[in-house]
Amino acid sequence: ITGRLALQTAIAVVMLAVVGVFGIVQFSRFNAKLAADLTEIGEGEHILIEIEAAHIAFKTQVQEWKNILLRGHRQEDFDKYLKQFGDEEAKAQRHLKSAGQSLRQDQDAEGQALAGQADAVAKAHLLLGERYREALKSFNHADQDAGRKVDALVKGMDRATATGMNELVAKVEEGEIGHLRR
Repeated sequence: ITGRLALQTAIAVVMLAVVGVFGIVQFSRFNAKLAADLTEIGEGEHILIEIEAAHIAFKTQVQEWKNILLRGHRQEDFDKYLKQFGDEEAKAQRHLKSAGQSLRQDQDAEGQALAGQADAVAKAHLLLGERYREALKSFNHADQDAGRKVDALVKGMDRATATGMNELVAKVEEGEIGHLRR
């Protein structure tokens, strides 16, 4: 009886050790997966923050455009608002380029496609700035109706850039959720 009891105790101890080692291995795998997911979430948040910061700068840039048209009849005001317009344009470009670079680090096809979309939005945004500046060449400081006339030249052009930024945010969010489901 003593031998059997000792054998059963030894088997139970070995089984407990096997279960314990299995649990530790599984916990280690879970911990590694969780760490990878958290890193990925952090990268996704960074990209979303960059795109949203670009969007905010773009909206401020459009507001500076309106300031030029409404309050730019004195040359010093015109110059001030035009400078602020350019500053916000540069901020938006920096944030879009940062988002594109971060997306490009993702090795899968989805990340590369999103990086291409970020580049396209940045390019469209730059082109929009050029068109705005071209329209400003016809701004007559002496004409109180100059703002309306110049604005008519670019009416609605900003929608494509704003829509592109919104679509980019939606696709990045969708991609991040998709990664978490895998």
